Amino acid sequence: MKKHSLIIILIVLMLLTLVGCSRYEDTNGDDVYTLEHITDEAIIDNSGKSITNIGMAEINTEVSKTRSVLKANGVETLAVLDGNVTYKINLRIDITKGNAKVVLVCEGKIVYEFKLNEENDYIYHLGGDSLTYLKIACESLEYELNYTIKEVS
Repeated sequence: MKKHSLIIILIVLMLLTLVGCSRYEDTNGDDVYTLEHITDEAIIDNSGKSITNIGMAEINTEVSKTRSVLKANGVETLAVLDGNVTYKINLRIDITKGNAKVVLVCEGKIVYEFKLNEENDYIYHLGGDSLTYLKIACESLEYELNYTIKEVS
């Protein structure tokens, strides 16, 4: 009886994962990566992680991250920058299919939007006590992401 209950619970969890990941469909074409459903306000207001990733592999170091995802939906905070510091951000996201936006959010505004499918080098000065969030918004997104964040003296 316990074995059957465990199997049923596992099946329900798998179904919920699949249902959660299909909440956004890419209907604007294979070569158009503009978000259709997730708004800038939803990206800004998102306080952390409301994303479903299927088939994700990730390698993290102290300053860099490499990630490959087969399907992602939602908004995720990738990094939080703080202090009165200047940062150099090198970021590349290669999209296979789906829609995406990768941004820096500070004080309730998108202050920078990274280009998709090309190398981005960006110098960002964070003044005062504000926090800046590196965020990704995904709609049925298959992608590879590489980024490094380093303090610049």
